[in-house]
Amino acid sequence: MVSGGGLPGSFYFHHIHIHWGSHSGQGSEHTVDGGSFPMEMHLVHYNAKYDNISAAVASEAGDALAVLGFFFNISSADNPAFTEVSEALHHVHAAGSEFTLGSVFSVDSHFADFTGAFFRYNGSLTTPACNQIVVWTVMQKTIPISEQQMEDFRGLKDSHEHKLVDNFRPVQPLHGRVIYTKA
Repeated sequence: MVSGGGLPGSFYFHHIHIHWGSHSGQGSEHTVDGGSFPMEMHLVHYNAKYDNISAAVASEAGDALAVLGFFFNISSADNPAFTEVSEALHHVHAAGSEFTLGSVFSVDSHFADFTGAFFRYNGSLTTPACNQIVVWTVMQKTIPISEQQMEDFRGLKDSHEHKLVDNFRPVQPLHGRVIYTKA
């Protein structure tokens, strides 16, 4: 669950998904001062006033979901926090493949030090139907990841044997939205 920090309520964790580019000059769905990041991870939460994520989405309320976004930056060394995930990706290159991680990890264990500066705005889902139901919180601190770990993601393939890359939505116009920052 996530709450506080100016969020309009409490939100239950639902899932994580990640967007990345075919090269490290692109991949994020948000930019900072016009600059992209090689990867962006979203932790999707639904408002606790709903029974489940489907009910939250169906509500069409502007605070139905809270998504925490995390940018990645290229580092010279592997990020040990993602070693197990990178190794698991070697087992699921083909579409439809499955692999069970050897251990369960706590989301908090990877993001405990991300309580500082962030950007906040009311916006939409980045996948169709792009409903305007998301309170976005995008952390300013980046997560290090090596080029080799990025290549592990870029090695994944879809059901047509095409590399699964550039799975991000292009940056959209603000349409008058106000972006708040917390330092």
